[in-house]
Amino acid sequence: MNTLLLSLCLSFAPQDPPKVDQKKVDEAIKKGVAFLKEEIPHLRPRDMNGRDMRYDELILWTFIHAGVSEEDEAFKTLFERVLKAKEEVTYRVALKAMILEEVDRVKYQPWIARCAQFLVDNQGEDGQWSYGEPSIAVDDIPTPSGGKDVATPGGEGPIVKRKKPDVKRRWPIKARRKGPRTGDNSNSQYAALGIRACADAGIVFDRDVLQRALRSWVDGQQKDGGWIYSGGRVVGPGPGDRDSYGSMTAGGVGSVIIYLHLQGQNWKADRRVAAGFRWLEANFSVEENPRKKQWYYYYMYALERAGIFAGTERIGKHVWYDEGAAVLLRRQQDDGSWSRRPPPNNGGNRPGPPPGDMIADTCFAILFLRRATRPFDDVATEDKKK
Repeated sequence: MNTLLLSLCLSFAPQDPPKVDQKKVDEAIKKGVAFLKEEIPHLRPRDMNGRDMRYDELILWTFIHAGVSEEDEAFKTLFERVLKAKEEVTYRVALKAMILEEVDRVKYQPWIARCAQFLVDNQGEDGQWSYGEPSIAVDDIPTPSGGKDVATPGGEGPIVKRKKPDVKRRWPIKARRKGPRTGDNSNSQYAALGIRACADAGIVFDRDVLQRALRSWVDGQQKDGGWIYSGGRVVGPGPGDRDSYGSMTAGGVGSVIIYLHLQGQNWKADRRVAAGFRWLEANFSVEENPRKKQWYYYYMYALERAGIFAGTERIGKHVWYDEGAAVLLRRQQDDGSWSRRPPPNNGGNRPGPPPGDMIADTCFAILFLRRATRPFDDVATEDKKK
């Protein structure tokens, strides 16, 4: 697959959809942030197989891109909790690295190095990640004591609009233990985001870490160009997670681009990326998670990342942001939240989503609307213009 064919897959559009009203987008984000702030005092640890899967990092990542001030009490509360949290779960550790790299990648480099150590120590033998287990090697990386454990004061304007400080130290990180045998493509796509953030903060990974991670995505790509939840290729049709679906395919495309970029390779000429985008074009939807139905808002954030990493506004004939934003604006609830299941009907017999799901879904919706993903090579995005 050559670069020209990939560009044709991404850019064909016979007619542009109506532009999204930016004022409505900003108002929706403001309402969503207000909902999240109201939920923070009620956040509790969320147990998943003995792991604390709380939403502190996801909410804080959303606040950063929604333009919430570092002086805001909700921001400060979450930041202090995130900074002090033990590195124990892949999703949370990856988001922590992303947060600290965005806030101040020089000041918080030791904390980011701890995240990197956790990630390399939890990479599976096949290059994937699962939920993760604590690594004692993380505690061998000291962090400065004393001083304010909050974001660097004195910056003007939203964090994402500031010029990032130049990294002064390259910090090599090597695996100190063997990881599990395998993992899954959900944890692995967030691990890729965390590794990208660590690399941007001056963390240097062994090439083997990046090569094995890329190989896991390449080996797991299905014949139709998409990805499933589990690693490896499925032979023949099958039910459920044996079929490629939207959130794993969009996450797979983004992850492959990340690892190609980090290894200095040209993703635009990569046939695996092109095949993934062909799948997204053939199955395109901003109404549901294609061929999965569940995890719609999780999918929308993955779709946003794929579009931004590829530097394209179009997937085939679809202008993904404008079409997606229109749907999200329509689906926001009166209280400012989003949910992946319908709200209670008039009779009150249909339950709404659990509170935790509403929090995650609201975060994913805001991240899509704000175009939160930072592209490679400092290409301007709508997020920087607002």
